[in-house]
Amino acid sequence: VGATSQIITVTQEAGDILLSVSSTVKNIAKEAGSKDSVFVTSNTSWTAASDQLWLVLEPENDSGNDMLVFTAEANPLSTARIANITVAAVGATSQIIVVTQEAGSAISDNFELDNTTISNGESTCFNAYLNITVAGNSAVIFENGSSVNLIAGQSVRFLPGFHAQSGSFMNASITLNNSFCDSRIPISSPIVTQPEKKNLKNERIIKEQTILKAEKSIKVYPNPNNGNFTIELTNFDSNADVYVYNMLGAMVYKSSIENQSNLNINLPEINKGLYFVKVIGENEQFTKKIVVN
Repeated sequence: VGATSQIITVTQEAGDILLSVSSTVKNIAKEAGSKDSVFVTSNTSWTAASDQLWLVLEPENDSGNDMLVFTAEANPLSTARIANITVAAVGATSQIIVVTQEAGSAISDNFELDNTTISNGESTCFNAYLNITVAGNSAVIFENGSSVNLIAGQSVRFLPGFHAQSGSFMNASITLNNSFCDSRIPISSPIVTQPEKKNLKNERIIKEQTILKAEKSIKVYPNPNNGNFTIELTNFDSNADVYVYNMLGAMVYKSSIENQSNLNINLPEINKGLYFVKVIGENEQFTKKIVVN
């Protein structure tokens, strides 16, 4: 009492910013609406973002501890696909969650490709027994460095909203022999080819051609692969030349098989994408498609 009050300012050191997730690797089913989640632990505000439109996050921003739920659209691909989720907060190290969605399997009669971005380095294939429609309702983007193959039985239509960036590789084709993205999928009946009128001469020619094709054949495995694969020849009694071409028709490999039944090829620095393996024998040639992941 009677004295001037003294004010003391006390400064408390700021605590560390905390940000962590319960898992950085997740697998999700191929069906539409498939869900999974991670628990986010934090003492500050944070945001979450997916680099793929097919994976939706909830919530996209929050504060403190909470569950981050992600929901996937159906995977139309015959291969697995990957999305990266980034959880970030100011002053903390961002957390990356890698979500792998399992490969789709069924081929539908008609397929619509919408609201999709194929990223740099991603190689994929879309197919349909009848028709493929690309874009029209929302954007479809093939980024620089991506590789996309579209195979249909009747038509492939590109509508407004489709963008193929410079440096992307895209091949659209109509199959004439029921060969789709996964050649192991059995096809019950032809879609494009029309039945020809039968007569004894045609039947004899067809039988002779079938026997000729059965005598010599090639197999390429594994497919897809990482640039390391094997070509297996059946009933080749002479030398054969082997070529590997990219989607632009540029040759990336050449070799010969001399009286061997198979050839192991290793291309460790080959870019990801769709390639064509051509084997030329004495009186015949065979071409196989491979995917390098």
